Amino acid sequence: NMELGARATGLEVFSSCLYSLEYLNNRIHQGDQVVVDIMDGQNDQEDGHYVLLTDYRNGVVTLDDSQCGLRTMTRQDFLKNWYDIEETGNKVSRWSMIMIKPTN
Repeated sequence: NMELGARATGLEVFSSCLYSLEYLNNRIHQGDQVVVDIMDGQNDQEDGHYVLLTDYRNGVVTLDDSQCGLRTMTRQDFLKNWYDIEETGNKVSRWSMIMIKPTN
């Protein structure tokens, strides 16, 4: 589990399907890291993919993707693809995980 792994390194972790893109961008600019789960292909059963959201400005979303490095997409394309399909077939929309370094 990604959340448990992040907590094991000492990070505070919050995940939700309720955060807006603007809220997540504010967290990034406060120094937090944000992972989002996007659909990254034509096959809904196999193409879900976790990426690091690194910036959002002027209608452009910037992602750090372990498969291809930094990439950008329009806000519209990002929002359209911000979902994944679980193995059970349930659609999970707008999942994100905020990771915060402890201050002490």
